[in-house]
Amino acid sequence: KLLNDGAPIYGYVADAYWEDVGTLDRLMHVQADVLNRQVDVDIEGFEMMPGVWVCEGAEVDPEAILKGPLYIGDYAKVEGGAELREYTVLGSNVVVKNAAFLHRAVVHDNVFIGPQTNLRGCIIGKNTDIMRGARIEEGAVIGDECVVEEEAYISSGVRVYPFKTIEAGALVNTS
Repeated sequence: KLLNDGAPIYGYVADAYWEDVGTLDRLMHVQADVLNRQVDVDIEGFEMMPGVWVCEGAEVDPEAILKGPLYIGDYAKVEGGAELREYTVLGSNVVVKNAAFLHRAVVHDNVFIGPQTNLRGCIIGKNTDIMRGARIEEGAVIGDECVVEEEAYISSGVRVYPFKTIEAGALVNTS
């Protein structure tokens, strides 16, 4: 329409990293690029071991399994027996209980991840509780201030809107 109306159109050639994060896949890709140090940004915290960044006040039990690159936000707590795998990002004040498994999970601030949970390639909104044995699959997004009760299963690509409760044992296949 702009071309048809004869309006001016401009462009800019950038020599820095740029990525359109208009989709969840692209957002996850950018987070991986940051953790892989392909983007020139300062990552807060200190590098506890190669590729594992831990922020101020975070508590990581020595029995936790960490396979970076990954990021643990300030005042987060990771219990022994929890396993955090590649490209997992934990926000501030996140609690990850024993025997939880997270791989490529992006977890926002103030989230509780219960024991024996399984989160793969998903995004968890802030102030959310994921209870014991819940499973959240690739591409799923859980909105802010939700509760996913015990043993609930969220299928790939499902969107759970903010302020929802998923009942214990539920199998959720649609948004």
